[in-house]
Amino acid sequence: MQRAKAFFFVCAGLFLLAVVYHLGARSAGAQAGTTIGGLAVGGLDSRTITFVRDGLFYRSPDGRAGPYVVQTPVPSGSPVVATSGTRDASGLVVLEDGSVYAYELGEWQLQMNILGGSTPAQSISIGQLKAKYATPQGKAGPVTGDR
Repeated sequence: MQRAKAFFFVCAGLFLLAVVYHLGARSAGAQAGTTIGGLAVGGLDSRTITFVRDGLFYRSPDGRAGPYVVQTPVPSGSPVVATSGTRDASGLVVLEDGSVYAYELGEWQLQMNILGGSTPAQSISIGQLKAKYATPQGKAGPVTGDR
């Protein structure tokens, strides 16, 4: 009987520990502040400061004035690792996956992927393959070997 009582208290303690941890982790996550990504000082001008905060690109042209904010969110999918900008309305953002985006004409445009990226695999059906290489009726197809 004593062993069953001890086992019950151990199980109850573990359960309460799990509940307290779960509640604590949820409330601690809510206290997380904003993160700044890709902070760059200097950029193409000697005093330009650029960074991304909460998905928006910020640029301070002379390092003293309040930052100019690009209201179009930076393309997401990967964290920002580098930024650059000039005194005019252009900006450059490099994402962790190697994608390079430039802010031009009021939108973010993909310029390149410096890592090369992966080649998307496209699967096609046998019917699509036959249609691609089929010869018109009555015409001779390519010769593939000796007959």
